[in-house]
Amino acid sequence: MELDRVIEKEYEAATQKFTPFASAHEGYAVIKEQLEDATDKIEFLTNQLDVLMHIKEDRKAQQQDVY
Repeated sequence: MELDRVIEKEYEAATQKFTPFASAHEGYAVIKEQLEDATDKIEFLTNQLDVLMHIKEDRKAQQQDVY
């Protein structure tokens, strides 16, 4: 299966690049921290997108007011 090969390839690359975790607990903590960081970045980008959409809407409303 293609997904199995992708996972195996990623696993091999990660084991060559990083040392193994000392325990499952440490592995869980690292993954959880990475997920929290990714979630924070997604939230920041979502907020920035909302700001940009409001700016666009405000400009469009201002242009309609001029005409």
